Amino acid sequence: MDATTAGTDREALRRDERRLTNEAAAATPGPVREAKRASARAVAERLASPTRLADLRDLMTATIEATALRLEAAAERGSMLASLRAADDAGTRQLDLTAPGDELEAVQAGLDERGEITRILQDEDATS
Repeated sequence: MDATTAGTDREALRRDERRLTNEAAAATPGPVREAKRASARAVAERLASPTRLADLRDLMTATIEATALRLEAAAERGSMLASLRAADDAGTRQLDLTAPGDELEAVQAGLDERGEITRILQDEDATS
């Protein structure tokens, strides 16, 4: 993500945006004015891109961390259930698998969210 925005002269972009906005305001109504406005909006999008990328990076980091913790919780719960099953030689005790199932569903949701963030980042990179 940092490589995508490295070398971008943000001050030059701000100047370009102001210039294009002023030129659009000074232009007579018609295609030239609309083209200047579109150019100013494109520059504004480029200026906003690093902030969006940083926000997505933070979200990705938090999602990965939460998913890893949920996976650890599921593994611990699975170990506990395996120990309980091993202690119950006859296998007569019914084990409640609801909690591990919920943990695994939460892990899958985290992986799905990470996948969606990755797609957004790829789209963002393609348009930058």
